[in-house]
Amino acid sequence: MSDTIPVSTASGVIWDFVIPSEATTCSEQAIEMIDVCTRLFGTFGDFLTPIELQYGIAVFSVDRAPPFGEDTTEPMEIVKKDLRDESGLTAAEFVDSTEIEYPGVRFMPRVPIDHNQLKIRDSSGDRVIDRTDCVAYSKGEQINQQPSWDPLKLVVTYTLNTQHEDIDTEYNVHARVTLQSGIWIEQTPSGNINQKYLSGFLESIDEKLPVERVEREVYSMSDFWPDLGLQQHSESFDPRDIY
Repeated sequence: MSDTIPVSTASGVIWDFVIPSEATTCSEQAIEMIDVCTRLFGTFGDFLTPIELQYGIAVFSVDRAPPFGEDTTEPMEIVKKDLRDESGLTAAEFVDSTEIEYPGVRFMPRVPIDHNQLKIRDSSGDRVIDRTDCVAYSKGEQINQQPSWDPLKLVVTYTLNTQHEDIDTEYNVHARVTLQSGIWIEQTPSGNINQKYLSGFLESIDEKLPVERVEREVYSMSDFWPDLGLQQHSESFDPRDIY
């Protein structure tokens, strides 16, 4: 019998791949976001297979600067996209889904790729899992419900550049990889193999996208660590040991 995978409702570790944005209008931003996400599909290999994508497209009547800051102009429409394929979604299917059926200018500030199948190693060997193989924990207690959290999530966002003075673009794209499970942290034979799988995936993102920098964050006070019985690693874990 295969092992169940503990996941926490809290985040513990993040790799944030920061990509300077050349877009200064909504129409340019949508094209750029589609390009970044398409390139990300090329990093997945056999490690990650998206099986569901849910995101929204804001539609404006005319092209304009991205609606950040004090600009509260409402789009004329929010188009919700919902794709699902248990055999795996492709980059082409994602690109097709970004089309809209009526005139307008697209703006796509966030694309979460967070419902996936993942290749991992456990006591039975290599296997492919999704959230149905997981058991969720919150505040140290098992939640009696079907998990809505993957062991790992990838979210692409487009934001104002307010934190990186040495990056001279007004906006940045972020591809953030967040761990919700400790299977990549455990110091076991399986954990060591999982770290290699994850490391290869993160390296591929860095190589295949125009990444300016990689920022790594560890939330040492997060419930992630006690939820997964990893308190001993909360202060000492260094994401650079993986990538």
